[in-house]
Amino acid sequence: MRRLALVIVVALLAGGVWLVFFHDPLAGLQPVRNERETTASDIAVPSYPARSVDEYVGSAACRECHAAIAAEYESHPMWHSTRAVSGPVEAAATGPESGFVFRGEQYFVENSDGEAVHHIVGRDKQGEVLYDQSAHVSYEIGSGRRGRAFVLQQDDLLFQSPITWYAGKDGWGLSPGYVASHRRFDRRLLDGCVNCHVGLVAGGSGQPDRFASPPFIEEGVGCERCHGPGAAHIQWHSSQTAPTGPDPIVNPVDLPPAEREAVCQQCHLTGVERVVRAGRSEFDFRPGDRLSDVWMAFVLPGSGEGAGKRMAVSHVEELQTSRCWTEAAEPSDAPPVTIRTEFRRRTNGSASIAQNACNAMENRACHAVSRRHSVCSHNRTTPASPATCRSWTPTMCRTRPRPITGCCGIP
Repeated sequence: MRRLALVIVVALLAGGVWLVFFHDPLAGLQPVRNERETTASDIAVPSYPARSVDEYVGSAACRECHAAIAAEYESHPMWHSTRAVSGPVEAAATGPESGFVFRGEQYFVENSDGEAVHHIVGRDKQGEVLYDQSAHVSYEIGSGRRGRAFVLQQDDLLFQSPITWYAGKDGWGLSPGYVASHRRFDRRLLDGCVNCHVGLVAGGSGQPDRFASPPFIEEGVGCERCHGPGAAHIQWHSSQTAPTGPDPIVNPVDLPPAEREAVCQQCHLTGVERVVRAGRSEFDFRPGDRLSDVWMAFVLPGSGEGAGKRMAVSHVEELQTSRCWTEAAEPSDAPPVTIRTEFRRRTNGSASIAQNACNAMENRACHAVSRRHSVCSHNRTTPASPATCRSWTPTMCRTRPRPITGCCGIP
């Protein structure tokens, strides 16, 4: 009897071990698929015609026939948005004494052997140097009217320096966004950031956020950013036979409202998040597209409304809170103020952008005029006098406009 009981106990123990360690209770079961369930293979990613940098000719080619317009545009900050740093930094004083301290570390810029070098230096309690992390600057971004950010290139990657020059205080300071997320010299610049601060980015390896060397074909934001690629336009005009069809160049003034506004929105509407559509890239937008053809921009309700408070929002969000915008009817047939008019307005030496903007509206439909662009405007159906426009004081026509931080923290 005892032997039988022992055999039973051993058998039960063996069965328990098998159940715990060797038996799969789900073996043989087939997964039940919900009829509404989709998998990655079920999702059709749309394909679009390839868009190549070969479509572009550069602003120098535009200058051959449009010399006066080109000269006028080249005085505008957008043309000076980016440039290579091939020598000493042309800004405020350099050297350790001209820098700043953040979290116990010293930040400064040094012109060394004809090159600009950024430093982060840590010291002990006696002031002796513990470490000196340095990086050579490749590019500067910003016209200098508000500031200059600096870019470092390492192989096919671009990084932002934590040191920025601010025009308002005529000195160096920590780059925007570094207080919350401090990455020293490891803050990557991505396709979306580079695309909006540079005129034309060279084709790279085809991988996101990686760039050729040199990374840029045209550094400043040029003519083709708002008028579209110029190769077909030049071919249309230089053809030995009579050209057929319309001139392929884009004049934003002639576009429908949504497409016209998208010319500005491609870089000046960031929102809370901006997502590239499936099958698209950050570099696919062409003037004449709608913004939603390439991106989906998510904007919080009421963004830009600050009741007098400073708010860091994109230019388009701020513009759309102005009374010029909110009280405007649907766009009429009246021609909008052109970008070229805005360039003249910004470069005629007047101290008040708002005054100039309103003066330009005399005997015309009153537009909501941004500080930099005017093709993103809605028109009123009835003309408004400059005095009326000035009394509105639209957000984007303030004589002391509020600073707005770009998507990458680049001023």
